[in-house]
Amino acid sequence: MNVGIIGAGYAGTALALFLARAGHRVSLYERVPEPGPVGAGILLQPTGMCVLDALGLLDAVLERGALVRELVIRRETQRRVMTLAYSDMDELSFAQGMHRGALYEVLLRAAQRQDIALDCGCEIARARPSNGASGGWRLWDAAGALAGEHELLVVAGGAHSALDVSPAPARHSKEYPWGAAWGVLPDPERIFAGALHQRVRGTRRMLGFLPTGLGPRSARNQTPLVSVFWSLQRDTALAWREQGIDAWRDEALSMAPEAAPVLAQLRTLDDLVFTSYADVSIARLNGRALVYVGDAAHAMSPQLGQGANLALLDAWVLARCLTAPEPRTLDERLHRFASQRAAHLDYYQWATRFLTPFFQSGYSGLGLLRDLAMPVVTRFPLFRRLMLESMAGVRTGLLPKQRLNLAQPPAAARWVAAALGRSAHEWRDPHPQTR
Repeated sequence: MNVGIIGAGYAGTALALFLARAGHRVSLYERVPEPGPVGAGILLQPTGMCVLDALGLLDAVLERGALVRELVIRRETQRRVMTLAYSDMDELSFAQGMHRGALYEVLLRAAQRQDIALDCGCEIARARPSNGASGGWRLWDAAGALAGEHELLVVAGGAHSALDVSPAPARHSKEYPWGAAWGVLPDPERIFAGALHQRVRGTRRMLGFLPTGLGPRSARNQTPLVSVFWSLQRDTALAWREQGIDAWRDEALSMAPEAAPVLAQLRTLDDLVFTSYADVSIARLNGRALVYVGDAAHAMSPQLGQGANLALLDAWVLARCLTAPEPRTLDERLHRFASQRAAHLDYYQWATRFLTPFFQSGYSGLGLLRDLAMPVVTRFPLFRRLMLESMAGVRTGLLPKQRLNLAQPPAAARWVAAALGRSAHEWRDPHPQTR
């Protein structure tokens, strides 16, 4: 099959790799002339690790990341709001703090080694059904030139995709009023090693520290990094910069005094990049010989740290549906993909929209409710399990059995066992039937 994929992000590159290895002809269009390893930290969850393991890329990714064993949320007074430890699900469960560019570099280099037509600097602006008997889609670039024709069109252009596709499922994108200023800084003393740390003051202030590993291999960095996040309303970002680095650093250190060696490296607030978020919803993931994946279909606030993992899962599930012997028609296979992803995506979109106002909003009462309720409800095993599995990316609903049945990849088990000073043979797969 001749497949055109618009957008060489996580979902696009992973899908291109899966399909090219299965023998399909794949064209991957990317509007950036020279895509490279940029961005802040992300949290690679067990779900994303399973996909990278299926691609044979997990070892290369893990060696550039940092072990994250728990989420720790404290008030600015240092009083603990909540701690969620991956080990409470399974002894060797973990997440991996990653530089966004480190993960992308591994995926992109793998795609460049594969028989994939990678067209960089080509912005696809319009897509219309082909007139031929075989169906498919014709694509035009921003200059109006015909760029390609494909049996299957995959839209993976991200949350802010302006692609004009018709006919297509109704798609709605809404900007969040909140975003974050972020930066990636050296943490040679490993002050924030082992956990994602968040400090909160009501719902208007949140400071985060994510261990980020060593960054992209091309940077040749050997010093541990940490990603710093500062919650901001979009319409206050300019005024925030005007206050200057000293005033902001004083406020940040009042919430996290131990961060002084890290934040001392900042010379100006221009060292931090402001990023806003979008909430994207779509009527359905598939159309006629058409499918949406990744943030183009379901972008959301990063509150639960699932964006990259959901994109990778989209690619894996879609590739499996397209290469399975049954059903036989393309549209039936796309419908199966949409059905298989529905519960998982619906849950995380709902959970993100529900939880985000407790951490980023103008509703002060929600912050008080969070601080009072979280320490209590996390003592109840069922609720704690729900929160842990939601954090790990495996929930598909609120009921106990509504979860993905994914086993930890052996490569991940070996890596975390070594990091914890244990032999890999001491670990046993708790769900061998799923692999």
